[in-house]
Amino acid sequence: MPVRVVYSRRRGTRRGGSRLVAAALGYLLSVVANFTTVPIGLAAGKFKGRLIERSKTRALQAYKEVRALHDGTRDKYIYAIHSWGFVIAYLIMSSAAAVVGSLLPQSDRAPFFLVASTFLLLMSARRLWIVVFTLNRVQYFDDYQAQLKKRWPDLALDN
Repeated sequence: MPVRVVYSRRRGTRRGGSRLVAAALGYLLSVVANFTTVPIGLAAGKFKGRLIERSKTRALQAYKEVRALHDGTRDKYIYAIHSWGFVIAYLIMSSAAAVVGSLLPQSDRAPFFLVASTFLLLMSARRLWIVVFTLNRVQYFDDYQAQLKKRWPDLALDN
């Protein structure tokens, strides 16, 4: 039995009204956004000290890793192969999820695979970013060390 497609002849005659509602809603959202930016900024300012300490800790951990790679206590080539392997694995999983998501018929699972593909692609880009910056810091270690000492003079880098 063939499928019969029914087309509607009714056109949207109330578009002017829906545009007015959308404009009013946009205006209300902009007013709310203007009044909430100040309290959000104040709340972020209260936690600024904690964020600086956390970034100091992260900077010290990153420095220890870069120093180990620079001094030769960790092998640069093994680090690069390991990290590039993760990047390639994330890209393969991302493309596989995209293919599976696009081959599935319109079901409930297809968007899941496309979201998973996007997530894995972002993880690959994040890992690639980390690898490139770490290896760049190893290559220009003296500049990196001077930059850290300038930013945080009290940071103990000689450990």
